Amino acid sequence: MDEHIHDDACDCNCGECGAECDCGEETITLTDENGVSTDFVIVEGAEHDGAFYVALIEADKADDDDCEFIILKAEEDGDEEVFVSIDDEDEFNLALQLLQAKIENAGTFQIEDPDEED
Repeated sequence: MDEHIHDDACDCNCGECGAECDCGEETITLTDENGVSTDFVIVEGAEHDGAFYVALIEADKADDDDCEFIILKAEEDGDEEVFVSIDDEDEFNLALQLLQAKIENAGTFQIEDPDEED
């Protein structure tokens, strides 16, 4: 993944906007099927049986306590790595459990299952 380069809209307060940043946040820019690009902060990644999953939050919402995580799967598309949604419910639940365990062990974030009722 590319190293995070800040632009003028940077709000991480690292003091290095416009230059390479060492604030510790790793971000990626994803482009959807409509050509819309969005920056995401990588929260965690997990590998299982050769598949790699990532938990991401939108970079501009990273400081919001109510931000939502998305979970994507990395796949090869020719020479390029792409992130795709996980359509299989069992695979998604496995990825959620793997990422949730890593995040909880790190003591940084907790992903709540959107299907769980309070």
